[in-house]
Amino acid sequence: MQQTQQHIVFVDGDCILCNRAVLYLDRMDSKSALHYAYLKSVTAKNSIDTHYIKEKHTIVYKTGNRIYIKSEAVLKILETINGPRLFQMIIRYTPKKFANLIYDLIANRRLSISSNMKMCNFDENLNSRLLK
Repeated sequence: MQQTQQHIVFVDGDCILCNRAVLYLDRMDSKSALHYAYLKSVTAKNSIDTHYIKEKHTIVYKTGNRIYIKSEAVLKILETINGPRLFQMIIRYTPKKFANLIYDLIANRRLSISSNMKMCNFDENLNSRLLK
């Protein structure tokens, strides 16, 4: 795998909330360490197991050969981009089952949560890190 594609965040491309999360991560990622791909993409089919692709309600984070999902993916992503320490601490010290329960509650309602949001456009810098 190329060095530039070492950290890949896989999200549901049809979800406005997921796309907004990508924009948020991009703003925080000052070193442009993250790359992004949709769960329906060729990159996803070639990089992660199909059961992750079928579960559209989860975020998948691949760094090197390691795969993280749900709250653990969020934590690892925030660590990679040196994101807000408070969020990292909350996730790190919350029992994993409880953190994933909260994640699942949001993920399962993400379409209704984002129903009033407008679809966002990615800028050129982000588009260059969006893998096909």
